[in-house]
Amino acid sequence: MIARRLALKYGKKEIDLTVPANSQIVKPNELPGVRDEEAEIKRALMHPINSKKLSELVHPHEKTVIIVSDITRPTPSSKLLPPLLEELNKGGISDEDVTIVFATGLHRKLTEEERRLLVGDVYDQIKCINHDVDDCVYLGTTRRGTNVSILRDVVDADIVVCVGNIELHYFAGYSGGAKSILPGVSSRETIEMN
Repeated sequence: MIARRLALKYGKKEIDLTVPANSQIVKPNELPGVRDEEAEIKRALMHPINSKKLSELVHPHEKTVIIVSDITRPTPSSKLLPPLLEELNKGGISDEDVTIVFATGLHRKLTEEERRLLVGDVYDQIKCINHDVDDCVYLGTTRRGTNVSILRDVVDADIVVCVGNIELHYFAGYSGGAKSILPGVSSRETIEMN
């Protein structure tokens, strides 16, 4: 039998495979990337969809939480955060008003090295904390009977910005968006009841 070799990306490595030559290989359409990622991020912040710019929605000195994905997600937070913080600063939010929360849900807490890797240079200018399932505030019960408790820092914030990617998720349907809150910064009970 004639075979062909393939290299599949797996994490930061590639795995070599040998498959029968008559195997049908399905590949996704390649999409072009952007030439200047930072410019594209700034463009998106300047032209939000069906909303005012973030700098127009915030008020000076509002306590602000930015929720970012943990180490298990491919979100390029280190590239997204500097322009996002710049936009918040334009609206009067100082770096001292901002806390970055790593949405770990029931995953383990991130190490300092992982936190630095995820947020890059802003790690030394912004308070960065791991989610703590044991420091949540009860907010109420859904009509399905789920007790909802969310991380105290998030509940106490005036502004909450969730930063994350959107991809298929094995039981939540899609990650991103609301998943940053539940399970991202919810209590153990809330996550397990949901």
